[in-house]
Amino acid sequence: MGRLTQGFILALLLAVFTVSFKIVMFFVLLMGRVFYWLCLYPLYIAFYIGLYPLIWIVRRVF
Repeated sequence: MGRLTQGFILALLLAVFTVSFKIVMFFVLLMGRVFYWLCLYPLYIAFYIGLYPLIWIVRRVF
């Protein structure tokens, strides 16, 4: 009886670990996407906005 209970607890722990791992991975991927859209995308746009006058000045000077 004890052996069966131990196996059941182990299987339950493994299932809980697997589910929690999948949830964590989902949130990590979601946060990665959110981080990309909130931080990297505006930086990318700002970089291009900052680059345009620089290119314009360089063309005017040289």
